[in-house]
Amino acid sequence: MKRLLVIMALMATPAVAESNAPATLSCYFQTGENFTVVGSGGTTMIQWGNNGFRAAASAYEEPWLTVVERAENGNLFKMAFNVRTKSAFGETTFTDGHKNGGPLWCVFKQ
Repeated sequence: MKRLLVIMALMATPAVAESNAPATLSCYFQTGENFTVVGSGGTTMIQWGNNGFRAAASAYEEPWLTVVERAENGNLFKMAFNVRTKSAFGETTFTDGHKNGGPLWCVFKQ
């Protein structure tokens, strides 16, 4: 079983942040492509579909959680999740300059 790491930035409430409880943010594009973000104490990981976990970065500034991943091939993924409204948007910028993305449907679970 894979060991999941959980980040403090994913904690949507002060009570959760203080408890250091595990949390997961799973998101889907309208195309069905999906990813999960997990972490712990400053370490952020992202998993696309059923592939392995890869390093990412995250930040939280009320009410926005942002996640950024730079793939080994140079592609850059960015997403933003509003913890109040649950609205989210994600976009990949490819090395050739074109972009692909759109609205996300996300579920926060602790």
